[in-house]
Amino acid sequence: MVRLRHAVWSALRLLVVASGLLGARACLADAGVPKEMVSGEELAVLKAVVPAICDASCEIRESTLLGTPVDPAEFLGSGTNAPPESMVADYRRRSAKQLKIPDGAFSAVRRKPYFPPNEKGRSCQLSRPGIDAEGRRAMVIVKLVESLPKDVISEGKCVLLQMRDGAWVVERTVRAWPPMLGH
Repeated sequence: MVRLRHAVWSALRLLVVASGLLGARACLADAGVPKEMVSGEELAVLKAVVPAICDASCEIRESTLLGTPVDPAEFLGSGTNAPPESMVADYRRRSAKQLKIPDGAFSAVRRKPYFPPNEKGRSCQLSRPGIDAEGRRAMVIVKLVESLPKDVISEGKCVLLQMRDGAWVVERTVRAWPPMLGH
């Protein structure tokens, strides 16, 4: 009788743990990609950035970067003036919320949410843009990832854009952070 009771309790514990893991997995899978889409002026800025940064071998992540810090020392170290504070403040405000990049937004660049482990490939993840108070200049942080078998190298670029004749044009690109192993 004691053995039977122990077996029943073990089976119940196993069911509870398994259902908890499945529920957690479903929540995590659903929470991984935001539902709200990048649109309007933000999408127009990102469409100007992609051809300047990503080539045909680079795959765009399906959601924007979340809260990547901007280091003004990187701008000064590259001989570039730091962006206006209004643009950096707008970038920080927007990048606090992750958005999904619409399918087909960049027709010339493939899309992939992540690289499977131990697969070689290149991807980039774009931040939401910071736009200055006048709506004439913008900045986007780009995380470039080179996935190698058994390792990952990432680096950050800050793309500065300017509105010219009604279209966003890349003005220059500076380093946001140096290449580093991992993440």
